[in-house]
Amino acid sequence: NLFIINLAVFLAASLVGGFGQHILTLVTARVFQGAAMGFISVLALMGLYAAYPIEHRGRAGALFGLGMALAPTTGPTLSGIIIEIWGWRAIFFVPMAMALLSLFLSWRLLPRHEKTPTSSKPFDWLGFFLVVAFLITLFGGASWLQQRQWPPLLSIFTLLLLAVLLVWLVMIERRREHALLAVNLFRYPVFNASAWVALVYGVGLWGSGYLIALYLQDGVGLSAFVTGMVMLPSGLALCLLLPLGGRLIDTYPAHRVVTLGLVFSASAFIGLGFGSAATPLMVFAALITLSRGLGLGIMIPGLDATATRALPAALMNEGIATMNFLRQLGGAMSPTIIMLIYEWRLGVNNAASTETDLSAAMLSYQQTATGLGLIFLLAIFPAMKMRLSTAPA
Repeated sequence: NLFIINLAVFLAASLVGGFGQHILTLVTARVFQGAAMGFISVLALMGLYAAYPIEHRGRAGALFGLGMALAPTTGPTLSGIIIEIWGWRAIFFVPMAMALLSLFLSWRLLPRHEKTPTSSKPFDWLGFFLVVAFLITLFGGASWLQQRQWPPLLSIFTLLLLAVLLVWLVMIERRREHALLAVNLFRYPVFNASAWVALVYGVGLWGSGYLIALYLQDGVGLSAFVTGMVMLPSGLALCLLLPLGGRLIDTYPAHRVVTLGLVFSASAFIGLGFGSAATPLMVFAALITLSRGLGLGIMIPGLDATATRALPAALMNEGIATMNFLRQLGGAMSPTIIMLIYEWRLGVNNAASTETDLSAAMLSYQQTATGLGLIFLLAIFPAMKMRLSTAPA
């Protein structure tokens, strides 16, 4: 029922956004779309893992990851085509077809369980408000910092407020029986390592698409359509490689597969750091496919599957929700992280360069791509700790 309700909310928000005449209406519609998808993504993965035995959860993760990763890899290309043909309002209307199909299939196929008196759990309102306050402070502060409009004292106050909110949240959630954010899960070393990699994965998946689009259009000088075509092979490769990633996770140690994916992605972005306007488009397409197709493709199935295998069965749902939260948090932070690195390097390069602004901008994009590659390399350290022995009962 919760899955169907959130699909209905997504459909209603899409209609409101598609017919909206004011920016506030569009923002409100996007908020409700995001809230609904937050529930849907967690519930979908819970259903998949409940349907698959533990030894085949890598394949279940591949099925889930196909939808999760295909959207940001093919989205820039498809959205550009949709806007060119039907206009921006179609961005709200086109996904409704898939949502309606999902609503019909959910109504027909998903099992319905009667609610029992013992199944009700009190909602953690204090934890909810602390999470909201922390995220608003984090993203608001990062946005203002990016625009360089905050004086030093206000920046220090914001950092202190973030620290206080984080410590308060952890202390509160550790003591609650039905915590909104299950911080006690981080006592399990394999889950802890998987969570850190999931955070980096979120930064890499969404941040890389944002960076590559800017790099190719603003730095190299390609059109939006050509940029989409260069990025398209990575989405196709992802479709082909995700099932392979699921089988690899079910066959080989997860930490080795995830580490291999991180190495592929890191190598590709460091390679992009040496690109220029003279680099052939095929080279750009190959590097992007290596990172977003092969690297991220074989990583996706292993993260949630390994994290949940490391937990007792009773904590599986909390583990899935926490991993999804961290992945989405990394994705939401990624544009700000990318732009902070880029603007930092642009300021340094402009001060040191006697050439044109375009040369400084191109150099800054190269250095930002290298920086993203280094972030992937750093994630290898927690990935190597994703070694499973025997899953807790």
